[in-house]
Formats: sequence, C-alpha cells, structure tokens
Amino acid sequence: MVPVKSRHFLLGMARASVRDMRTYQALSTGMALGLFGLLAAFSGCSGSVQNNPGCDYNGKHYAEGDTFPDKDGCNRCSCGERGEAQCTLLACDTDPPPDSGPYCTVGGKRFAPGQQVSNDGCNICVCSSSGDVGCTARDCPDPGPSCMSLVSELRATLASIQKCTAAADCGQPIPGSSCGCTRDLVARKDANLAPYLEQKAKVAELGCETDGISTCDCPSTNGFACISNVCTWNYAKVEPEPDPVCESYEAAELCVRGKASGDGEVIAAGDPLQVTVRSSGCLSSSCSKVVEASCTIASSADFDVKANFCVANTAKPNQGCTADCGTAHADCSFGQPLTAGEHQVKLGSIAVGFQVPSKLPIGGLCAGIR
Repeated sequence: MVPVKSRHFLLGMARASVRDMRTYQALSTGMALGLFGLLAAFSGCSGSVQNNPGCDYNGKHYAEGDTFPDKDGCNRCSCGERGEAQCTLLACDTDPPPDSGPYCTVGGKRFAPGQQVSNDGCNICVCSSSGDVGCTARDCPDPGPSCMSLVSELRATLASIQKCTAAADCGQPIPGSSCGCTRDLVARKDANLAPYLEQKAKVAELGCETDGISTCDCPSTNGFACISNVCTWNYAKVEPEPDPVCESYEAAELCVRGKASGDGEVIAAGDPLQVTVRSSGCLSSSCSKVVEASCTIASSADFDVKANFCVANTAKPNQGCTADCGTAHADCSFGQPLTAGEHQVKLGSIAVGFQVPSKLPIGGLCAGIR
C-alpha cells in the first residue's frame, strides 16, 4: 500500500508528463507546418522559372536560347527570354531549300512565304504561307508611252512626211529641225507637219534622245531634191577658191638673236645660232596674205643664210586696205653649238658680225638694206 504523500507525488509527475508531451506535440506540429510552408515557398519559386512559354515560330516550338533557321531558309533566329523570336535581316537571293515548308513557284523560281515576288512600281506581289501569291490591287496611274515607243513613232511620222517620188514633191522646210545652221529638214509640199511637231514636242518634254535634226553643215543649195524617195535640199557644188597668186619679196634685214635676259639678249658658247630675217615692202594686214616665209643656214667660212618670201595681194575691188605697213618674217637656227670667239652671218650683201659670248640689244644684233 502506497503512502498518501507518495501517491500525491506520483500523480504530480504524471500530470507534468502529460503537459510536456502536449507541449512537444505542439512544437513538433508548428515546426512541421513551418517546414512545409518553406518547402512550398521554394517549390513555388522553382515553378515560376520553369514555366517559360518559349517561342512558337513557323509551326514549331522552341525553348529560350534555342537557335533555328528562319522561314526564308537563309536568315537565323533565336528564342528570347520573353518568348519572342529574333531573326537576322540578311538580304538573301537564294531559293528556299526543298524541306523548308510551303513555298511559291513563279516562272521556274521558288519564293519562301513572305518573300517579294514582283514589284511593278505600284503593286507588289508576295508569297503567302499557303504557297499562293498574293498581290496588292492599287489603282495605278497610267505611266504613258515610253521613250522607245515615242521615238519610234516620231521617226515613222518623219519618214511619211518626207516621202517623195520627184523633186517637185518637195519644198516645205520643217521648222525647228535645224542643228543651228540655216538648213532645216525638208518635207513634201502637201505634208501636214502638225502631228510631227506635236510628237517632237512630247519627245523633248520627256527628255528622250532622238535624231530628227539636220546635219551641222550649211553648204549652198539650189532648190530641193528627192533622193532615195526622201525630200532634201539640192546642195550646189561649190568649187574651192584657188590660192591667190603671190609675189616674191627680197630679204631686207638680218638679225642675230640670243636668249632674252633682262634688258638684252645673251649668246653663250654651246648655244645654237638663231637668226630672224625680215622681208622688204610695205604690207597691209587686211590686204596681204603671206604664202611663204622661210630661211635656212648653211655652214661655211661664215654662216650663210638664204630666205624666201612670197606674199599675195588679197584686196577686193573698191576695198580699202589698212596702212599699217608691216613685213613678213622668218625664224631659223643652226643645229651645231656656237664656239667662243668671233663669228659672222651673211645674207647676200647683208652681214652681221658678233662675239661669243656677248650680250646683244633687245631684238638682236641687226643689219639691213635701206
């Protein structure tokens, strides 16, 4: 039999054990719930990263970071982090590969979906994803006739108004068809020039290159002609004027020349001999034509010079001539270099002595016939 105090002690111990067990259970339950919540939180974060939509492109799904060919078979694409496909924009002229999906065939050439098939400057045709070609349907302005067609029409009209069978059919100059001289193209007398002139104005307005103008020569004419069934001018044959008869003139002055230097002319050893010969007479610049003026130098004991002058009188009847009284002149030189010392140049009775080296007056050292 247990004493009373002992029973009270044992009862207190039992009650304390029950309280401690309940406390432990409560703590265990709380820790378990906390750990579950923490795991749930981590599980939720992991789910948000893995729930990436990726990219859907050209009927296929790609994950973020994937690279894949563009539908044109030339450019490359990559899948971005927001689910968008980013593609290069290279200009590709190659046909799509056989396994690239739908394509369009036009004129034996293959086009990928989205690729432009044609562009006439107004409407555009593009290959669709179904393999059909779709075109815009804009109301396009009339481009009008081309330069080629206008010029061809202009030439045909010109040929029709110039067509003839005899010179008597011709006689109507076509205004504005001259290159700038006095000769226009010629049409038939009965030809209506209005259509041709209207077409020519249209061609000029569009800046088209064309012919339809005369050649840039204006020889004398004597009426009209029909040559190879085309109206034209009857060009007169003009014989060239004969050369005027010239008259010989004697040499009147001989000058030894040097290199220009300041206030004179210098001759040095090694220089070539240079001379100027002037003719006799009193020549008018408006009525005289120098047909010949020449000279030569021969080497002998002295330097011998020969000169020829021939001048024509070109004065017309009742024509006044200027009284400027000029002369003809000729320049010549001797190829061998001069040596130092005394030298002499002779032309007939005219003689000029000179020293090498020396300085001559401006115009040279001269002698002549008075």
